[in-house]
Amino acid sequence: MLGTQSPQSTRVRVDTAGRVTLPAEMRQKLGIHPGEELILCQDERGIHLQTFAQAVEAVQKVFAPYRVPGVSVVDELIREREEEARREYDE
Repeated sequence: MLGTQSPQSTRVRVDTAGRVTLPAEMRQKLGIHPGEELILCQDERGIHLQTFAQAVEAVQKVFAPYRVPGVSVVDELIREREEEARREYDE
């Protein structure tokens, strides 16, 4: 989740079509707008719903220990692909 806020819980009901309505206060607090896609995950602890921004932040936290300051992974990947293309072209 974004930030270090304490969890907020709300009881909701599933309708006959399987839909759940997110309370307006939560939608506003998280910046969720009509039509926005969310990420729904299920694990042994239950169901988790995240905004895309929250999911990106969670992945960034997981990979942060492997990040090398001053090194662009994108630039490194492009360089590797260019070298690979040159080798293939030379063959």
